[in-house]
Amino acid sequence: MAAINTFINKIGENILNPLIYLMFGVASLTFAWGVYMFLAHLDSEEERKKGGWVMLWGVLGMAVMLGAKGIVRVICGTIGVACPF
Repeated sequence: MAAINTFINKIGENILNPLIYLMFGVASLTFAWGVYMFLAHLDSEEERKKGGWVMLWGVLGMAVMLGAKGIVRVICGTIGVACPF
């Protein structure tokens, strides 16, 4: 059981954590780009709507990444191994 616990921790530390942080960063940049689009085109209803949609997708991406960490914790708790984060 110790070998499985070590293996899962290594996967979490070396693959899952960096991937989740990278995707959270991409979602944050997407949100920031949507804010820029919204504020830069205050006179155009269509461009503001596009900016709003980009912001929405950024927030949804961040929520999914936070949810992914929660799902991994639930799975680790269910199978009885230490969570990598």
